[in-house]
Amino acid sequence: MSFTNYMENLVLDHLFGGPDFDRLASVYVGLSTTEPQEDGTGITEPPSTDGYARVEIVNDGAEQEWNAAVT
Repeated sequence: MSFTNYMENLVLDHLFGGPDFDRLASVYVGLSTTEPQEDGTGITEPPSTDGYARVEIVNDGAEQEWNAAVT
């Protein structure tokens, strides 16, 4: 799976002199029972009646889950 078209455009703008974008204050991690499409559609989350809920992760640089990417 790739980035959505929206995210691809943000990255291209950032790399090639377009407007900068700010780091998100929180990131929500969720599941989809269907395959998301590149345009951001096609997401089907499990029902909350089964105990499912998205998880919020505060993106303040202190969480180990969000260390810088490495190659």
